[in-house]
Amino acid sequence: MSVRHLWAYTLLEEASRAILLSLTSEFNGHEVFYITAPYTISSQSSSELARQYYPQVEIRGDFADYASFFNCAKAARLLGWKHKED
Repeated sequence: MSVRHLWAYTLLEEASRAILLSLTSEFNGHEVFYITAPYTISSQSSSELARQYYPQVEIRGDFADYASFFNCAKAARLLGWKHKED
């Protein structure tokens, strides 16, 4: 069920591209990244989903429209990766 995954998705091509970028990046050691699309797969707005399924959780940030609950800024910063839609 999507609620357990916060309605996130990643296109296969974008996941593959993130892997390739991580293998050729300049950082040493290991890092953990969120690799997801910037929008959810739900037809409900993100703020509605948060209120309906996680009413006890404080909402921080702007979840207007269909914004993803995941922040991929680290992948953008360290890998130069940003999810691209067709």
